[in-house]
Amino acid sequence: MDNNLGFAAGKMVDHGDGLIGYLAPGKFLESFRVQARHVTGVSETRAKRLTYRITVFGQGTTLAEFDGAAGVAPKLDAWFREWNTRVAANEAQAAAYAAPKPAPAAARSAPTAAPAVPNLADQLSALVGLHAAGALTDEEFTAAKTRLLA
Repeated sequence: MDNNLGFAAGKMVDHGDGLIGYLAPGKFLESFRVQARHVTGVSETRAKRLTYRITVFGQGTTLAEFDGAAGVAPKLDAWFREWNTRVAANEAQAAAYAAPKPAPAAARSAPTAAPAVPNLADQLSALVGLHAAGALTDEEFTAAKTRLLA
């Protein structure tokens, strides 16, 4: 964003943290310094023959007044509007970046079903089949049946 407002209009000085000053052309001291987010508008009224009274408004009050050239107020007003628009966009971007991101589709998987546990009757039938086939001794069959029924 250009801080130079143009010929005979001066320039804006950004002090960081939203503190903004205005340096009139040919001046070494700032005409005002305000929190940019508080500025709601700028107006000018004719004060003398070639001098205008510039007023910076904010939230129902006057934040600053100074004498300046004709046409400075619209440039100041446009500058503050652009500054506040950029700050709002940066804050929205920062909030979106800080928000938790959903897991990528590859990382998300359907809930896995619990391993199927055969019912008790099927397990007992399998034990009887193993015992009848001679794969289990009488002692092994009795121990396995006791574990299942416990």
